[in-house]
Amino acid sequence: MFKNPLWYTGRIRRLEYNLSTAIFIAFIIAGLFAIINWDLVAPNWAFAGLLPGLWFLYMQRIKRCHDLGKGGWYMFTFFAGFKLMLEVGEIGPNQYGADPKANEVIADNRILDDIK
Repeated sequence: MFKNPLWYTGRIRRLEYNLSTAIFIAFIIAGLFAIINWDLVAPNWAFAGLLPGLWFLYMQRIKRCHDLGKGGWYMFTFFAGFKLMLEVGEIGPNQYGADPKANEVIADNRILDDIK
């Protein structure tokens, strides 16, 4: 999980995407808390910290679009955020890479084979 999170190639599952969104929201809340409670002299510097967070979030969103078999621009469509959180990705490899869930299925089968 979180392999190469700052680059847009590949595919990610719903779990990784939802965790990425939660991390970004926690980052925003912590920044707002710092600005409000600590009376920062230059809150613009706190907001400048949002740029790496936005980059991280957008890269994760693009990879989630790839898991659905769509291009990165799909994230700008109506209700795309909810679709990215809830929709099941394509099964098997697609033009954007291998199925991220396939490795787990193979690992589960190996564990079952070891038990037999």
